[in-house]
Amino acid sequence: MNTLILDAETKSVTLVLAGAVSSDQCDIVAAWADDTGSAFTEGSTDLTSNSDTPVTVVAAPAADTRRVVKSISVYNADDAVVTASISFVSAGGTRVIAKATLAVGDTWTLEGTYNSDGSLKEVGAAGPTGATGYTGYTGYGDTGYTGYTGYTGYTGYGDTGYTGYTGYTGPTGYTGYTGYTGYTGPASWSLTTDLEVNEFDIKLDATLSGDEKWSGIVIPGTAGSACTVGDVCFLASDGKWDIVDGILDGTDVGFKAQLGMCVLTASGVDEPIELLTYGKIRSATLPALTPGAAVYLDDTAGDLVVAQPSTTNFAIRVVGYAITAEDLMFNPSDDYIVHV
Repeated sequence: MNTLILDAETKSVTLVLAGAVSSDQCDIVAAWADDTGSAFTEGSTDLTSNSDTPVTVVAAPAADTRRVVKSISVYNADDAVVTASISFVSAGGTRVIAKATLAVGDTWTLEGTYNSDGSLKEVGAAGPTGATGYTGYTGYGDTGYTGYTGYTGYTGYGDTGYTGYTGYTGPTGYTGYTGYTGYTGPASWSLTTDLEVNEFDIKLDATLSGDEKWSGIVIPGTAGSACTVGDVCFLASDGKWDIVDGILDGTDVGFKAQLGMCVLTASGVDEPIELLTYGKIRSATLPALTPGAAVYLDDTAGDLVVAQPSTTNFAIRVVGYAITAEDLMFNPSDDYIVHV
């Protein structure tokens, strides 16, 4: 991707982060030029991101003007990893151009993503080399005796004397046992293919840094309704994620479906969304937690409660347990009951 063309008053370019930053917003710089058919005028935009609220990186052009976007750069000035979505907005809707996960000091551009040292990021890295097996013990064995040196023949008159006998060669010592060959690791690995964990472990963050932070297994999806970080959603029959309600009243079915907790705000239907399906999360939307206590679905759409529901026709389903007074281990149970 080298350039973008904005050829209507309804077209623009926006950027939004997956959640709130830890300390500093991202720096954004764009360069563009307007072509009216009779004049060619250059311009630029510089601004910062606004966490999970979209900002306009390149505004729409005036009437009868083609705006040629020549460059866009997004620099992660935060002290934590951020995920940025760059979108093309038009009368037909919002289309995601790119979604980049930037480490501290990384820069995303139309040409690619660069490390903090200015080098272009590599697409992938080779997997770890397997451990080398132990070297076998050196076998015991005596070195054979050196044979006797034969006598030197007499020097004849005029003729060369006889060559003496060659001594005996001693026996060869025993060869030691060869050690076992160590396990050879895979040349490379990827989470998009089979991953054999073996004796390694997968560690979630020990301490979450603040509200709207999480660590765990996240999947992408499409929103069936507007939702924000911390809302509990369910996968509906149309393949979209809707906010779940805990009451069984003949229309609510989400309490018994696949659950996920929103970690990427969606402003409406068909917006991209990301769901935490297993892991730790801290959010201002969570109720006051007691470490070790269960947490349940609430009657209020998308919310959770710490007291087990006792209302008639109320669906009771455990969605996880409090790890600390602020952190929830989100791990929805497959079982549920309906209070009678």
